[in-house]
Amino acid sequence: MGKLILCSSVIAKNPYCFPMTKTKVYSIEEVCYYIRNNIYMMQEEVFDRGFADWIRGELGMEETADLKDIVVTLCCSCDYYTESEINELIVIMDQTQNVPMRGRQKIKADTYLKSGSLERARQEYERILKSPDMLNAQSGEYADLYYRLGTAGAGLGE
Repeated sequence: MGKLILCSSVIAKNPYCFPMTKTKVYSIEEVCYYIRNNIYMMQEEVFDRGFADWIRGELGMEETADLKDIVVTLCCSCDYYTESEINELIVIMDQTQNVPMRGRQKIKADTYLKSGSLERARQEYERILKSPDMLNAQSGEYADLYYRLGTAGAGLGE
């Protein structure tokens, strides 16, 4: 069974909308929840200048240097996660840092597919398949990418 977490921090007047999933967040607790449930697709592009400005302006927090610093600072700024849960996030971030570019792009495309952004998913899968990095791919990777590309296409009525 889950636990109920009361948002006790500042509630933003204007939400931040994460561009990949179109998810709106109003508090640091919601940001932490979003990070934990989307950690595999977290990349520097997710935390852009707009996000940093929102954190500073709406929540009154200072931005930090890099992605890992941002995640740790955000998660430690409220009582949403335990220390061991935050350490798990750090381990996941360290592991995905060593994933080849096509793997990180696939995580991004899979996130689009999962969130219903089928056109964006289709475009991302096509971009991966055309990338020079695919020269190092196994045949199973090709099969998986084409299957997911077909899933996105079918959802679009193609």
